[in-house]
Amino acid sequence: MSKLTLDFEWIDPAEAKGPELRATWASLKISLEGNEITRLFDGASRSVRSRLFLPLYPLAEWIATHWWFLLVEVETPGRSTSDHYDKRHNIRYGSEGFALPSLTIQPMGERIRLAWQPARLDAQNLEFMASGSAYIPEFELRQTLSDFIAAVLGRLHDHGIENTLLEEEWNGIQAIDSQEQEFCSVVASLGLDPYTLSEQEQEKIMRVSERLPLSLWPDFFELADFSVLSEQADQVLDAVSSSRRNKTDLASLKSLRQEIRADKVTQRPPWEQGYEFARELRQRLNLNGERLSTLSSLEKALGVPSRKLDSAIIRIASLPGAFNALVATNARESPVFTVPQRRGDATRFALCRALFEYLTTPAGEPLLVTGARSERQKRNRAFAAEFLVPRDLLRGALPSQTVGDEEIDDLAAAFGVSPSVVRHQIENHRLALPLSD
Repeated sequence: MSKLTLDFEWIDPAEAKGPELRATWASLKISLEGNEITRLFDGASRSVRSRLFLPLYPLAEWIATHWWFLLVEVETPGRSTSDHYDKRHNIRYGSEGFALPSLTIQPMGERIRLAWQPARLDAQNLEFMASGSAYIPEFELRQTLSDFIAAVLGRLHDHGIENTLLEEEWNGIQAIDSQEQEFCSVVASLGLDPYTLSEQEQEKIMRVSERLPLSLWPDFFELADFSVLSEQADQVLDAVSSSRRNKTDLASLKSLRQEIRADKVTQRPPWEQGYEFARELRQRLNLNGERLSTLSSLEKALGVPSRKLDSAIIRIASLPGAFNALVATNARESPVFTVPQRRGDATRFALCRALFEYLTTPAGEPLLVTGARSERQKRNRAFAAEFLVPRDLLRGALPSQTVGDEEIDDLAAAFGVSPSVVRHQIENHRLALPLSD
């Protein structure tokens, strides 16, 4: 696991203007375990260096005013447009005209993804050279940024500078209790600023959060549309209620869940965790090279009597937004799966994603399967892809080392999934090259 380091030293501000800027002028190097994110080429001196010379106040203020976004806002399709999301998560927007690298802080759940890429700053005649990505625990990012802000505030106080916007924002963040922290996290998950909401908007969010089970909070608010928040919550809660009323008893899945130790701690990327779990489950079920291209073949593999799995699937006209499925347990503590009415391959894929959540999370908690780019959703997507289209089985089915759309469509039909699933498996496992036009 990489460790984020903001290494800085206070230096002479020379001709800089403004008390906050002069007091916090420093040399700064940002790195992750030897990866120098601030490594750049200086066109004026024709040299390469890894330290920046700038005031730290603007960056500290930007971090404080975007605090909740940086810790909890997951990138989601549709809602998180690249421009708006980037402005809340890329530190270059905290530069205020000074040189900062293109470093994106992307929450994914318990971990934060940091991604940096080359960037040319023509006005300063500088070019950041490094690129890469890494994951760090959320608590580590929180501590690193907290220490950075505290150091900048301490420097300001040493120079007799108080009551800045930074100090006001940071004191407000530090003063709130755990309940208020939860509320701020929920609001930021929606892509909204907790400190700019009207009283009516706050009440709207609070009413919805009070109605929803706690286990649904992260996945629901990551995808929800604020303009129809109450209506979407009603749809999800209706799906939970329908699941509770379902009387199906999938004994084999309940037993399988008890047998599997799904609480293994791993530092591997979320998609690799999903792949690994799928392979272990196929091995446990003695599937070998068997294809699960129909619902009946899936029933057989899971030890479910014929047509009984179908009775545990609730098909509704639609789930709101990019919500793909919901899994909950009924009075018999048996899993029930709610999916949108769609073609069979999409239903099986969503069902397998929800199955992963049932097998790997505490019993009884309803959970959503969504299009968000969180660790949880990446894990269950990878599991479903590998469970239905195993890497080794797909490799053996490839007609050649190059594949085109026609071959992918044929493979999708053979495995009973959409062409996009086959394409992603080929690309992610580097099984073949795309056919040139």
